[in-house]
Amino acid sequence: MDKRDRTALTAFIGSAVVGGGMAVAIKFAVSELDPIWAATLRFTGATAIMLAILAVRGEKLPRGRAFWISALYGLLSFGIGFALGFYALTELNPGFASVILATIPLFTLLLAVAHRQEKITAKALAGSGVAIAGIAVMAGMSLDEIPTVPLLALIGGSICLAESGVLIKSLPDIHPVAVNAVGLTVGTAFLVGLTFVVGDEVTLPTGSDTWVALVYMVVGTVIIFTAYLTVLEYWSASRASYIVLLMPPIAVLTSVWLLDETVGVPFFIGAVLVLAGVWIGAIKHHRHHHHHHHVHA
Repeated sequence: MDKRDRTALTAFIGSAVVGGGMAVAIKFAVSELDPIWAATLRFTGATAIMLAILAVRGEKLPRGRAFWISALYGLLSFGIGFALGFYALTELNPGFASVILATIPLFTLLLAVAHRQEKITAKALAGSGVAIAGIAVMAGMSLDEIPTVPLLALIGGSICLAESGVLIKSLPDIHPVAVNAVGLTVGTAFLVGLTFVVGDEVTLPTGSDTWVALVYMVVGTVIIFTAYLTVLEYWSASRASYIVLLMPPIAVLTSVWLLDETVGVPFFIGAVLVLAGVWIGAIKHHRHHHHHHHVHA
């Protein structure tokens, strides 16, 4: 493994671990706060930290096409994608929601193909197929009584998140802090507007649990998305998108630990399948894939 691959793999695992705790934090937050407002608080805090890091490091904001792509990435992921996700999570059971989110690598692959960035490979299809199956087993799918609108919202959100990753890959140079600074600012502005449109109650949390969850969400966001864009510097969009598959098993273990939930055999069978899918689709790579793929638009 060369240094670049190690950097990417470390960022990949780090992002997944922090992201795994995120689902539990969101659950705590939306139990007290209205969903879009909770997302707004999360991303406002993250934006402030990201802009501070940018200022301290003296990095310049992207200009021209890079600026617009960063802005669109922010609107699609932090804005629309997460608004749909937070809304869906208030209605759907988190296990089922994670199955829908597990389709992100598949959507990413298809969108990357549509953008002529990648070609469909059997390995990529097998990886995402095995992983989706694993998450379905883990969630113990009971497919009756799933509310349609939240379901469609989550599928729409997944497609937005997938497209945002593909968009970033069309940038010649990815500067994680600078791109996130622009993206977070735009996405947060959208969420602030949306909070008022949907009429969410604007209150600060009162419970200490909610405060801890909120701080975790803010700091976690900065870590996750800086790590994610670092992975995108070195790996293709579809390969990087497997991060979302490592999150549900970690989320389940976190909720066992914090919410005293119990897990059964299906969890372990599912987790093994997920890890197998991630291994096939993202980690097991051939030696000659090491050189940089530059996408010429």
